[in-house]
Amino acid sequence: MGSSRLVLSNVLAYEATGDQKYLDAARRWAISGLPFVYLWEDPDLKPWPGDKNPDGEYQPMMRYATIAVFGATSWVAPNWMGRPVQWCGLDYAHALLLLSRYDSTLDWHKIADGIIASAECQLCLEDEKIGLLPDSFQLDTQERYAYWINPTAVHLLRRMADGRHTSLCVVDANGRRIASPYPAVVDGNRVKITAPKGARYQILVDGSELREIVSCGEDVVTP
Repeated sequence: MGSSRLVLSNVLAYEATGDQKYLDAARRWAISGLPFVYLWEDPDLKPWPGDKNPDGEYQPMMRYATIAVFGATSWVAPNWMGRPVQWCGLDYAHALLLLSRYDSTLDWHKIADGIIASAECQLCLEDEKIGLLPDSFQLDTQERYAYWINPTAVHLLRRMADGRHTSLCVVDANGRRIASPYPAVVDGNRVKITAPKGARYQILVDGSELREIVSCGEDVVTP
């Protein structure tokens, strides 16, 4: 988590200032997180029978699983040595995806994509917990442990890794501020919004005025 937060803060600082020292720091902290990521798969680990992908093959769980702690809670228990806690890894993956836009020292995008894929494999498969991300995962038994986490972060990071839009876009045009759920760019005094054709959505103007839009694919808004 320390690595992820320092990668994120330094990437944001680089975006804000363009100062190379922040990108250098982000790279250094990204490298410091790698010892917490499994970059190999133990062939002797046997997934539970239910842990199969749609093609019926057993899905590897270990590669790109992320270890949160080299030690134990309160120095006693539980012992976290080697145990994946993937929600911590997702935080790191998010920071690596941002770093990958500016740095190619390592294939940061591939590492982030692998972490996300491992999280997808660890999602619960049955009963009332289906689709939820476990707090931690035991590799040798393939057992999932509480608490049960909303999988929205996994979904959004998958969209981000695939190059799809994941957040609000805010732009200033003609002296007014536009918030859109889809990518928006300023074109003179107008705003062009790219959205799926036929999608119904709203934009917020100056924090108070809502406008309803049925998308034509590229929608032009005059504030």
